[in-house]
Amino acid sequence: MFIDSGKSHFRLAGLEKDEFPEMYVKKGELEIDLLSFLKGLKKVAFAAEISNYGHLNSIYCSSGMAVATDGRRLAKTEINGIYKALIPISAVRNILSIFAGVDKALLSINENRLHLSTDGIQFATQLMDANFPDWQTVIPKKFTTKVRINRRSFIDTIQRVSLINNDFATKFEIKDKKVLVSSASSIGESKEEIPAETNGEITIAFNAKFLVEGIRVINSDEIIMKFVDKVSPCVIEPVNSTDSDKGYTVSYTHLTLPTN
Repeated sequence: MFIDSGKSHFRLAGLEKDEFPEMYVKKGELEIDLLSFLKGLKKVAFAAEISNYGHLNSIYCSSGMAVATDGRRLAKTEINGIYKALIPISAVRNILSIFAGVDKALLSINENRLHLSTDGIQFATQLMDANFPDWQTVIPKKFTTKVRINRRSFIDTIQRVSLINNDFATKFEIKDKKVLVSSASSIGESKEEIPAETNGEITIAFNAKFLVEGIRVINSDEIIMKFVDKVSPCVIEPVNSTDSDKGYTVSYTHLTLPTN
């Protein structure tokens, strides 16, 4: 290929068209509600962005659930369709970008590949060939402390207080129908109190960025935080969360480990 413009000249080497790989043969296509599929991926994708383990840089879809984890936090939500796939996070980013605003698509998964197609768009990606962790066993079932709090106010408080230490360990003291959020670093200290419905008491610290990312994707006005102790994961769930477009209750769980 030759490209000429004024005094600039380029010659680019290419391949024979017959050498370009063919799109693999699709089998067992299923029409899906793509908007719901994309919302499910987007809801948990943040939890797969940072990991030193390759198989965790992915979203696991199985039995109507989408799950992602980086080893320090976990997010799961409902997703339409019954199929099993471990989708690389790089492919998820492409899917979210390419199919933004598309309502319906045909989905097929076979030969360890995923294929999505709509009018004028075909997308295929290799799936991860690895075993996803048994995520169900890490979610606590019994708790000593529970908090019900306004989601937006809580996010705003965390972001203000954590400015003092660049999102590192932020402390949460929960008791007497309030949550005291505090932070400290070499440049100073910050703290702010926010009202909440509390059952039990606990003092615990979290990475503020991780906590906010898990809460931000929740649709409900209030959230419930459940604690076992100061070293076990905290479970965060919506209160009567509904999908703003569909009007039905959506299951979502976020799990995050505390910091020292």
